[in-house]
Amino acid sequence: MKKSSRLIYLIFIVTVLVLIFTDQYLLNIRLEDQKSDAELINLSGRQRMYSQKIANQLLFIAHKTDKKTYNIESLRALTDEWKVAHQKLYLRNSELNNSKKLDSLFLISSNQLENMSEASLLFQQNQSDSILQFSIRTIAKLKTPFLFNMEAIVAEYQRLAEQKILKTKKILFWFLLFSVVILIAEFTIIIIPFLTKLQHKNVALEKANKQLESFAAITSHNLRAPVSNLNSLLQIYNSSDSLQDRETIFIKIETVIHHLTNTLGNLLEFLKIKNDKDVKIETIILNDVFENTMALLSDSIFQSSASIKADFSAATTVKFNNVYLESIFLNIIGNSIKFRANNRIPKIFIKSEPFKKKTKITFEDNGLGIDLKRHGNKLFGLNKTFHRHPESNGIGLYMTKIKVETLGGSIAAQSEVDKGSTFTIII
Repeated sequence: MKKSSRLIYLIFIVTVLVLIFTDQYLLNIRLEDQKSDAELINLSGRQRMYSQKIANQLLFIAHKTDKKTYNIESLRALTDEWKVAHQKLYLRNSELNNSKKLDSLFLISSNQLENMSEASLLFQQNQSDSILQFSIRTIAKLKTPFLFNMEAIVAEYQRLAEQKILKTKKILFWFLLFSVVILIAEFTIIIIPFLTKLQHKNVALEKANKQLESFAAITSHNLRAPVSNLNSLLQIYNSSDSLQDRETIFIKIETVIHHLTNTLGNLLEFLKIKNDKDVKIETIILNDVFENTMALLSDSIFQSSASIKADFSAATTVKFNNVYLESIFLNIIGNSIKFRANNRIPKIFIKSEPFKKKTKITFEDNGLGIDLKRHGNKLFGLNKTFHRHPESNGIGLYMTKIKVETLGGSIAAQSEVDKGSTFTIII
């Protein structure tokens, strides 16, 4: 795997982990806030209970009810507990700095609590009936406003808690939306291209396997026939006593060896192309390749009086392998001359143009043409011939296709019998 691909996948994994941990972090914060809010609401509710308990204590003491339970010591303990709890609630509210309304409510409730606790303390210090009645009246007078005040505090805490929940929901919604967008973007940028690349590799692998299967079958067929023929000729040569017969057989042996050498050469070229992993890619001037091809085919052009023209003005250069491209030009143009029509001068036109960040090169001729309905599926096959021509061996187009596709290009053909052919390569 390339470093860039590894980096992309690492970014994807890190992003997913960050999204998961951030979501967990936000949820944990919200849970802590809810716990804190619940504690404050609970403490505020207990303040109302304390005020009622103290009022009841004084009333029970006044009526001398159950002196073991309702006495000065229990009243003192309850008053101290109430003041400590209220102080704790007051400090917690100051630390949180929730709202000005709560600050105002706590200021009022603290004054009310102080007055009620002083009334309770006064009775604890002087346990006369008159002081008891005074304490009862004072606490009864302040208890109801204090309860209303604490209910307002509880309501305000509940309102703030609901606001936090609503705010958290909004944050989590936008975070979820952001997470979905990020995941969709990463899926589009990383996963889909990866799957597409994997699919292309699978297609290429299937194609390569088919090519290798075809290559193995053709190799077996093409080598078996000449080798068998050569063995038979050698046996005849060894068993013959006639010098003239031996000379004739020897000529045939030379022909078979020449054919076998060509076959081996073509097969070796195929293997070289398939195994060459370091094919040099360079910027090539198309007109230079065309001029070199014209020089190599000068004799054929002269013999056939072929008219060959080229227009590379739309795309003057191409990034490809120079040796491969010269071979492609030589093969396609050479075929156009070789398979020319007998009743007209061969005309060949080559042009280039940009095509989807690549270059399209077309080779158009007015030659014999090919019956694509009959031969279209095997046009670029190894050892497939479509004309009875002595130089037709079914290797050229096959090698051309291999060279084009090896470097990520494509080749296609359009043809009509006795009207000509057009070969299009995209590289």
